[in-house]
Amino acid sequence: MKKRVILFIIDALSSQMCVPAIKEGRLPNLGKLVEHGFMKEESVSIFPSLTPAATSTIVTGDYPKQHGILGFHWFDRKNQEVAYYGDDFWIVNALGFGEFFDDCLRKLNGKRLTSSTIFERLADEKMKSASFNFLIFRGKTEHKAEVPLWFSWHPKVPFKQELMGPDYLYFGDFVETREYDEKAPRRSGGLLGRFGFNDSSTADLVSFFAEGDKFPEFTLAYFPDHDYKAHDEGLESAFSQVKEFDSTLGALFDRYGGPEKTLEKFNIVVTGDHSQTDTTGDAEECKIFLESLLEGFPLAQPTEWNDSDAEKLMAFADMRCAQVYSPQTDTPYLSRIARKALEDSRVDQVLWRDRDSGYIRVATSDRGECRFKLSENGRGHLDDYGNKWIVEGDITALDATLEENKVEYGDYPNALERIWGGLKNESSADIWLTSNIGYEFVLKGVKAHVGGGSHGSLHRLDSLSPLIVGGVRSVDTLPEKPRLVDVCPLCLELLGV
Repeated sequence: MKKRVILFIIDALSSQMCVPAIKEGRLPNLGKLVEHGFMKEESVSIFPSLTPAATSTIVTGDYPKQHGILGFHWFDRKNQEVAYYGDDFWIVNALGFGEFFDDCLRKLNGKRLTSSTIFERLADEKMKSASFNFLIFRGKTEHKAEVPLWFSWHPKVPFKQELMGPDYLYFGDFVETREYDEKAPRRSGGLLGRFGFNDSSTADLVSFFAEGDKFPEFTLAYFPDHDYKAHDEGLESAFSQVKEFDSTLGALFDRYGGPEKTLEKFNIVVTGDHSQTDTTGDAEECKIFLESLLEGFPLAQPTEWNDSDAEKLMAFADMRCAQVYSPQTDTPYLSRIARKALEDSRVDQVLWRDRDSGYIRVATSDRGECRFKLSENGRGHLDDYGNKWIVEGDITALDATLEENKVEYGDYPNALERIWGGLKNESSADIWLTSNIGYEFVLKGVKAHVGGGSHGSLHRLDSLSPLIVGGVRSVDTLPEKPRLVDVCPLCLELLGV
């Protein structure tokens, strides 16, 4: 009989902070998982290294080019509408509260997500699953979502919606599966508790399911507070949230009689969706205003832009990356935009698609420029995952080398596959920008995390989380250098699917 699987996701879990702490004994319960399993110290996120896109990858095993979730902001070309999944009040207000809630509750897991999830696949195998506060939850069981009373004042916010999720779905204050009659799980929500999307609520759910051993075959439990605290106070301060999670894990062990007995029943997987990088505390230096960066190229408001407006760009700022949409997509015009952006030394890389040749271009101000594409004839340079790439120009733009027909990466791990996996979606921007360490892209009125933490780029400090598996010593199909796209297949294999 296969053991059940619990997947714990700690938002923005950083290899640079977590791995030394485990080795030094400062996270004793995570250390117990490693002792009775294994740890891959560096698992590589996707590009963009942003939560909505990354969490979609976790439950699908696909890159954004397949699953369709491209970050916090993007322009849905097919439906000619802006998709937004952040928490900036003024952006939500501009888009409309009703539209925002409909998008978050229904569209994100409905028409926007274009890959099947682990919850759907397990339902097909007649296996039950649960999701605790995870953003991406689509399954094959119907649930009713109820909007908290605090939002009911707005006439366009739907009070109830029907959603499809796993067998047991808990989504903040919005969805609660009530199957167990003895009591409801205690959770901390409301306005001050981010409407249930907090570590305390998830920990309460873990405790509730441990009582009476109610966990189904697969459970995904999401802990978001580390990311929030890192944004506000930086990585060192946010480490306290990882220690809190370690205590939650210890309480789970205690419930089942210790780590050994717990791991007789479960395989436990712990990882993050991305990492974070500290930003500078200088408010003026930290912010890269897209209006200034793209001066000379008029910007349209997102609600005004359409393919017939050939004079204006539409730009979205998502922390350490930004997307720029242009109705003119010829290479000379996009090259002009790239050159203008690279005049600012805080910009690291500019990425764009050459639609005529099929190549993706990467330009920097100090490390040259290259272009690349996936090989179609078996020739090219091999990466660690069996992909072969045709590369032209100076690949040091990605801090990589080409040696003996092999790609070797430095500060931008698995960059070619990650860029390809992000930019090849039809709704992906025409140009992507990434910032150097310490800086963020903003538009006027958009909040920056000055002196806190940020993420979104290809850099290793935004991208590497540990992958910890307790209950087994190894998994044959897991690559030596794992990626976020390997988490879903790993869980399915542990379940025998």
